[in-house]
Amino acid sequence: MTNQDDFDVQDNHVRFVSGVWVGLGLAFLAAARWPRELRTTIGALSAAIFVGGLARLSSSDLTLVLSGSIIGSFAAEIILAPALAWWSLRPLGSAKT
Repeated sequence: MTNQDDFDVQDNHVRFVSGVWVGLGLAFLAAARWPRELRTTIGALSAAIFVGGLARLSSSDLTLVLSGSIIGSFAAEIILAPALAWWSLRPLGSAKT
């Protein structure tokens, strides 16, 4: 590292983003226990993940987005997140989960 102040600022931003992801993970974990009560929350969080995946396309280097290092995450954000939102927001039957 060549500039401690710049590193500290970047480190602080990474810690914030990490905390946001922990919060998302805890919400998904809670939804595993209370799927009916948190179904709209899961739909909204899945939509946010989808939008984040779309934001990757704003990169000036799309080959990076499609590289082996990122393509798995990108596919999950673009395909699995909407599928989870659809699943969580589908009409529920009368059976209890």
